[in-house]
Amino acid sequence: MQYPLNDTHSNKESSKFHAFTISVSDPYFDKSIMSLEEHIGDAKRFLQLTYCSAEHHDDTEADEISEDGQISVFQDKYQNELIELQNGRSASSCQEKINEWVSSAFLSKSLKDCFSIAMTWALCTDLLHKSGFDKNAWSTLIEYKKFELQTEIALEEEYSFFISIRNKAAGKKKGARYHNLRDSLIEFLITQAPEDGWIYKDDTANKLAPLVYERHLNSIHASKYPITLDEVRTKLYTWLLNNDTCKVVYANHECKTSPKR
Repeated sequence: MQYPLNDTHSNKESSKFHAFTISVSDPYFDKSIMSLEEHIGDAKRFLQLTYCSAEHHDDTEADEISEDGQISVFQDKYQNELIELQNGRSASSCQEKINEWVSSAFLSKSLKDCFSIAMTWALCTDLLHKSGFDKNAWSTLIEYKKFELQTEIALEEEYSFFISIRNKAAGKKKGARYHNLRDSLIEFLITQAPEDGWIYKDDTANKLAPLVYERHLNSIHASKYPITLDEVRTKLYTWLLNNDTCKVVYANHECKTSPKR
């Protein structure tokens, strides 16, 4: 019997020249002729790629492993869970173990849940196929596909969540990396204060900036966190206006009779 689906599709080469077309492979046909084993292979590749793309792998340098290492971890875990299923462990129990395993790789609960369920359905499909129950394997493959889609959606949300967390962390790190400048400012507000006290915050920042800058250049922080004198002056003035500790120290050493600005 002739296969009922056409294996090619004609596409227009250009919107301007409608008469010119090109024949391409039809994706509906390609998908329809895939064997069960090929579908299982696709599922394993998707799960492996998802696990290896987990943003949390790079959370700390100590925990960072290579891509090949991540692939090896996934493949070992997949094979171990398949053996557990084959030895009579319940699929629900495997899903719980997988969820615990990926808890350190994924940030969101949604992705952990979707991934662990999708992987469990893929394992069920794989074991049923290997055991000769192909009809049942096709049924479990359908369930896997549902959670593959949900995993893709959750992975996009995970990436957005990761970017948000990274940006917040970068902001905190950016503020913390110049802590030595702020410490110097606090010290000099006390030791360099005029007899009558500081008069204006912008003048104070201008006077102390060269001292703070010179100390920074001679410190261990200089090579790691380069900064210009103008940038130091701006930071000092900003801290005098907004940092609680700097504001208190300045107030304790300011001129009490001069106008403030």
